[in-house]
Amino acid sequence: MKRSLTIIVFLLAFASSGIADVPWEKQEKTEKGAASLWKGIGLSLLLPGAGERYLEDKNTSSTFFITEGTLWGFIVFSKVKADWLFEDMKSYAGVYAGAYLEGKNKDFFKNLAFYNSRDEYNRSKLVQERDLSALYPETDEYFWRWESEKHRNRYRNLRNRHEEQYRNIKIAFGVLAFERVISALNTYRIYRGYTKTEIKLSSKLDRGEASFTASLVHRF
Repeated sequence: MKRSLTIIVFLLAFASSGIADVPWEKQEKTEKGAASLWKGIGLSLLLPGAGERYLEDKNTSSTFFITEGTLWGFIVFSKVKADWLFEDMKSYAGVYAGAYLEGKNKDFFKNLAFYNSRDEYNRSKLVQERDLSALYPETDEYFWRWESEKHRNRYRNLRNRHEEQYRNIKIAFGVLAFERVISALNTYRIYRGYTKTEIKLSSKLDRGEASFTASLVHRF
């Protein structure tokens, strides 16, 4: 199984009539003294769980803090792993293709994965696409020739794993933004005293694979 970031968002409906048909019932209004709703929401948008802690809901805030920490830990882990894979790619291409990769752009790394040599790449661009601007100069700086198809496929696998880490990072940042919206909504729920509706979060990080669940539950 590939190590990838899997995000599962569950929105549990309030019966067959749907969410929109069932209002959040206000069981009791919790006294918050001089607490400010907008300050709580602002804190939640800045750091999920901070708004809940501001309104003295320590249990919910702890869940958000753990999820936030897990996400940032996953991002750091993915970035470090991506850097390791990038160095492995350069070393591997240097040994088995004779390529010099310092200062090269991402297109050069991509072309190494799909063409056995610089000459094969140049012929493809010249004959099939007639794109002279895409040709690499016949100098040592742009030379490569894979020893075998097996070595090129091995490099391609390293590159795919490297790209996967950056896709995971982008998804994780999206979850961070989503988490802030959920926390802000939860802060509003707590402030208004909606006790029959509950937002739950859970997170898990195992061997580089992270999963996150957000649930909206209404009790009748």
